[in-house]
Amino acid sequence: MAARQAFKAAEAVREAAENDAKLVESKMVPISVLVSRKTKRLYVRHAFQQVFESPVTIQNPELPIGTTL
Repeated sequence: MAARQAFKAAEAVREAAENDAKLVESKMVPISVLVSRKTKRLYVRHAFQQVFESPVTIQNPELPIGTTL
């Protein structure tokens, strides 16, 4: 009976540590933001997964937008 309870407690600690590790790992992946002149849309990705997408209006579409790192 005590061994079973100890196992359940250890399993709960392992699951919590695994969840914490996944959270830390997800925060280390960069977020990418792209404004497409061609499609007139804003794209936001986190680890290549879509997070947000929205139409945009580009005030001066003939001018280069540029890049930022």
